[in-house]
Amino acid sequence: MFALQFALFMIAPQLSLWFDTTIIGSGFGASILAMILRRAGQKVLLVEKYRHPKFAIGESSTPLANLLLEEIAYDSNLPNLRNLTEWGRWQTHCPQLPCGLKRGFSFYQHEAGFPLKPSDRATQLLVAASPNDHVADTHWYRPAFDEFLVKEAQSHGVDYQPDTTLKSLTRAGESWDLMLQSLGSSHGVRTKFIVDASGPRGCLTRHFHIPHSQPADMPKTQTLFAHFTGVRRLEDCDHGFANPTPPYPVDDSAVHHLIDGGWVWVLRFNNEVTSVGVVLEDDAANQIGLRELESGWQTLLKLYPSLQASLGTAQRTTNWHYIAQVASRAETVFGEGWALLPSAVGFIDPMLSTGFALTLLGVRRLATILTQTACGLPQQDALQDYKTITLLELDHTAELIAALYANLKNLENFRDLTLLYFAAASYAETVRRLGHPEKAQSFLLASDPRFGPAARGICQAAKLNPHRSVQAQVHRLIEAIDIAGLTNRGANNWYPVRADDLLNSATKVGASRPEIRAMLKLLNVDFDGLSG
Repeated sequence: MFALQFALFMIAPQLSLWFDTTIIGSGFGASILAMILRRAGQKVLLVEKYRHPKFAIGESSTPLANLLLEEIAYDSNLPNLRNLTEWGRWQTHCPQLPCGLKRGFSFYQHEAGFPLKPSDRATQLLVAASPNDHVADTHWYRPAFDEFLVKEAQSHGVDYQPDTTLKSLTRAGESWDLMLQSLGSSHGVRTKFIVDASGPRGCLTRHFHIPHSQPADMPKTQTLFAHFTGVRRLEDCDHGFANPTPPYPVDDSAVHHLIDGGWVWVLRFNNEVTSVGVVLEDDAANQIGLRELESGWQTLLKLYPSLQASLGTAQRTTNWHYIAQVASRAETVFGEGWALLPSAVGFIDPMLSTGFALTLLGVRRLATILTQTACGLPQQDALQDYKTITLLELDHTAELIAALYANLKNLENFRDLTLLYFAAASYAETVRRLGHPEKAQSFLLASDPRFGPAARGICQAAKLNPHRSVQAQVHRLIEAIDIAGLTNRGANNWYPVRADDLLNSATKVGASRPEIRAMLKLLNVDFDGLSG
């Protein structure tokens, strides 16, 4: 029967076995790309090895990632995506879809054997990302979130095949012939283009034997993570966390617990589930036996009293997930008729939640190539540019994260290095909202001729000599793009969102104060004491 179907397909490619683009994987990036291409008139196939809902790592969004999602929603007329770009809209329009409230980034430095001292600002860093809950970021509960997006894609006419694997692919002129296997049976598909969105060392990486390597500047790390219920809030473990009042409730954020050789993340959802995981450099991971899963986790908790108080009685609701090598980077990004999404090109680290923005930037770039660039040499030239910026952004991110690992015990340097991220991200978000995306074309200004090389130079120096202060260098570099009061030496490690900081920095983004006010009004942001 299949032979007859395939023979008919070869004669009549207009049948349902023919697609403009086939996307392997069905995480959020894959489904969003599929919707964009479908809205542009393409026939699109999503191929998924498993079935939703399914567990996925990567759950914390950021203002820049949400803005990119908002831009996609407007540009491709996908209004349901717009509802997922801030906490208030999400709760109004999609209350059935679990997510977490993220008001900012919280960092706490722990010392083995000693509890945290909430009143000690020298051992903490709080960076607000929003002025209130309504416009706040979110943590994406990926089992429900990814399933929702797949259903959205199907509602727009995207073909979806779960429980399906790629058995073989053959170049056929300017197309690909794919042999797919689903529940024991095989069928053929012809497609013009293939996008691999199946994650690091994914489907096309294996098929084309693409080498993956450890990013040169990243330490070798291992990670262990799962979902839990019953995780105690820090403010419930010690009332000192709310006195004095911090810029936002510290648990309603991406919480980073900095420990010897790594860090622990805690991300809360509104369905009583909490994502918890640890990333440790190899020596620290091996010392506690992290690959032993539960026993390694319990050994870790016993070392840090405040982690034990918050996480010690929590109940795990999923299997443990262990990855022996976290960071990886592919040497090849595209070929004739195929490309990898950034999430398949490589992964650096969960720290600072960089993955969503990197992926969505890649989604936008690939969508533009596949819908606006002619096949053949023009498309190959565009894909070469895509490769260049994708690898540069990954390497730029790796430089920063590697420097942060090297400075885990020096919170002053750690703080100042994170300001490279927060300054570049807030600047990029603002200029994009003001209609000037050309001022921030790359993630964290990686390709900016001034900022990119200088930031990487600071990070390299901080990695080699973590005892030398980088504050003066960082402040000099970010002063021209600091629109959030990050160079305020009196902040004492707490950085709230303040309208005056943005208004007073209007010229840095090429705007007037009235234009900044109009932007804030358009965002329905109501700041108390808005001045100027």
